Amino acid sequence: MKQDLKVNELMIPIAEYPRIFEADTLQSAIKKLIGYFDKGYNYRSLLVFSENNILVGILTIRDILNEIKKNTMPYDIDKFYPVSWKMFLNEHSLKESILASVKDVLRPLVNVRIQSGREVTTAIQQMLFITNINILPVYEGEKPVGVVRAVDVFKFIGNNI
Repeated sequence: MKQDLKVNELMIPIAEYPRIFEADTLQSAIKKLIGYFDKGYNYRSLLVFSENNILVGILTIRDILNEIKKNTMPYDIDKFYPVSWKMFLNEHSLKESILASVKDVLRPLVNVRIQSGREVTTAIQQMLFITNINILPVYEGEKPVGVVRAVDVFKFIGNNI
């Protein structure tokens, strides 16, 4: 394993990563992610910015699906009810769910970041052992410059064993 590889050599630059604003809706987030899928990218999250262009959080596909589940699926904790697509769309609030604000669903950033000049092994340690997260914002000082994802770390480990 290359011992001295820096985070900035593994990260995805922030300009290349999908972003959205906290005032946008989940519907906008869904459309943005699908647009990236259609272009051949496999991003599973969006960086969320405030109206002042400050990185405030991350919105993942799982976050979106959990919001939809919370508001649409009729189920009992002990039972699972089969639901038709028509029932899912018409009798429950899927449309209301996707109109929720990104701000209400995002995962806020709480001291979860790494500096771009740190070694990749530090990012691995932080992601796997300290914070148990799948995406880590990369900063230069106080400015976000990129992200390192669990899949990037996985590829790095796989290519160096």
